[in-house]
Amino acid sequence: HLKNVHHIKYQYAKALTGMASIALEFKSDADMNKALSEVENQVAQVSLPSAAKAPQIIKLEHYEQIANLIITGPKSNQALNKLAYEVENGLIQQGISHIRHIGIVLYQLHINLNPIWFMQGLGSLDHIKQAVLSHSIDQSTGSIGKGEHRQAIESRTQAKKPYQLEQIPISTDDTSKELGDIASINYQEKDQQSALFYQGHKAIVLQLLRAPGQSAFDAIEKIQHYLKQHTFGEQVHFKLYEQHWKYIQSRLHLLLKNGATGLVLIFIILMLALRWQMALCVVVGIPVAIVTTIFFLYIFGYSINMLSLFGLIMSLGIIVDDTIVVTEDAFSAQQEGASAQDAATGGAKRMLGPVI
Repeated sequence: HLKNVHHIKYQYAKALTGMASIALEFKSDADMNKALSEVENQVAQVSLPSAAKAPQIIKLEHYEQIANLIITGPKSNQALNKLAYEVENGLIQQGISHIRHIGIVLYQLHINLNPIWFMQGLGSLDHIKQAVLSHSIDQSTGSIGKGEHRQAIESRTQAKKPYQLEQIPISTDDTSKELGDIASINYQEKDQQSALFYQGHKAIVLQLLRAPGQSAFDAIEKIQHYLKQHTFGEQVHFKLYEQHWKYIQSRLHLLLKNGATGLVLIFIILMLALRWQMALCVVVGIPVAIVTTIFFLYIFGYSINMLSLFGLIMSLGIIVDDTIVVTEDAFSAQQEGASAQDAATGGAKRMLGPVI
């Protein structure tokens, strides 16, 4: 079915016990929203076994890190988890594109059966296992639409909470009970989990990420605003670290500082060596070149990031050298009797090769 999706460049498939995954890589000119819709429609046409869960279709995107947020506070793992999820939801509502967790303590449901049930011969472990499984799977109830517009319909009847599992009927030839009558059901921490500590306290780290095109400065402003406006008690502390937006800010300040210093020095030197009009032309050429570069970055969908800022800083010296070379050639031609217009156009043509 997926072979019918347009603009696929590569397709990878991987199967493990109990699960399988398929990765699709699209061509650079593909409309990803349209491609995602095509994939969803094709997957909906596949008839899966009744015991299979609904396929998850995820559009992978590249996210850039803004900062990491350490959360410390409650001693209880459950309370700390709840606090982390609350902060995560609040930041997402503020416009943060994506958040990852480090240090969240994972829990799993434990069903502890009463051994008397088996001693009395009232049931078997396989019988109880099948009863739990039958109530823990979303059932397919059909589909709607035809062809590429066909959509699968599922009945969401999974028993996921302890009180839901307790209500599962366990029937035998002689008796009928609910699972809660013969077993205790509760959450327990998964084994072999790593734990995070910050200054002796349990901690959870939220990796705050931004989508391509989102401003890092706007994002950190929203994060700081949220942390200032919301209080979670005296025991709760937040700490931002590995703030990548500061690297962008420092590069931007370096670009502006070097650009301004270069403008002043070049204007003074060229005004003394040549004429102030030509010095002014060189000074104006530098910001014009940078603004033009930023304009084309915007037109072609690129953003101001660490790489583009590094390129602008490196090219600043090249821009200065090129403007001086062209201006000096034009000045020499004018000294030899050429008109201002001829000297300017002639200098640009003669220096085109060296500048490139």
